[in-house]
Amino acid sequence: MKVDKTLKRLSIFTLSIFCLIYGLSAQTSLPSKKFESGFRSFEITFKDSESKEVTKEISIWYPTDEKAVAGSYIEKQSGLYKKDARVAKGKHPLIIFSHGLWSHPQYSAFLTEELSREGFIVAGILHNDGSTENKKGWQRGKTPNFLDPESWDENTCRDRRDDMKGLLSYLIKENSQKGSFLSSRINNDAIGAMGHSLGGYTVTGLIGGWPSWQENRIKAALLLSPYEGPYDEHNHVKDIKTPVMIQGGTADFTITPFLGKFYRTLKAPKYFPVFKDESHFGWVYLPYHGKTTVETIKDGNAAGIVKYSSLFMKAYLLNCPDSKKELKTSAPELARYKFEQGGN
Repeated sequence: MKVDKTLKRLSIFTLSIFCLIYGLSAQTSLPSKKFESGFRSFEITFKDSESKEVTKEISIWYPTDEKAVAGSYIEKQSGLYKKDARVAKGKHPLIIFSHGLWSHPQYSAFLTEELSREGFIVAGILHNDGSTENKKGWQRGKTPNFLDPESWDENTCRDRRDDMKGLLSYLIKENSQKGSFLSSRINNDAIGAMGHSLGGYTVTGLIGGWPSWQENRIKAALLLSPYEGPYDEHNHVKDIKTPVMIQGGTADFTITPFLGKFYRTLKAPKYFPVFKDESHFGWVYLPYHGKTTVETIKDGNAAGIVKYSSLFMKAYLLNCPDSKKELKTSAPELARYKFEQGGN
């Protein structure tokens, strides 16, 4: 009898240890400490969907243990980062970023820089329709007709799709290359995407807005004042299975008022925070001109943008229960907040 009881207790103990170990391995969370921000910008070459070689400029922010110092981005924005620093040890979640029309990845440095301090690697690519003071011979291309979303199809801004897929494939390859500064630093199972304005359109296409654009490696999508008109006209939004957060603003008159149908059609998990008095440019440096990236995120909508972006990515790239719980709360800077977490 004593032997049976002993065996039973031993079995329960063994099962408990197994569950504990499994739980720790199945649920990953970012470290509690904050990192410094590392930053690099350089060109990469890849083949597009027509097998043509293209060369694009990319910007990468990443966690580092090296001391950050004051530095400048394009348009003389002031940031706080360590240029060409080593990446902090361990595997980090990756976010690929698509900027808006006539914009640049570095225009959103207040957000990308802070996400890197939270432990994310954030990589943006300069699209053909982007802008930079350093891009020789740059000319604005033909602007898509935003007033006729029905005319858009999977070929509209297809070069943006190619850019994002090329960027992601490059980063994953570098992660596997010995000697690369990214070697063994990316968690291939924790990849997200975010985009502002036309970049939001781009990311939506990648998560199934256009089925031929589908990128199954993306596990969470952050859409910042995204242009979604074409997807309202074409019936693929209902098939999107990726967790989505849309961010808007009450002064974002050309975009936010028209996002309701898109949000309602999405399956859960889905989130839709709307910031008070925020315009379409709240996700780029323009409203914060004259402030450093660190000063920008101290309070107001910029602080809220960073907070909800980080919580969402932690919740769905790293399955952090505390982040999912905190995503249920509305901050004072929000005019309204809708969300459905579903069973995930």
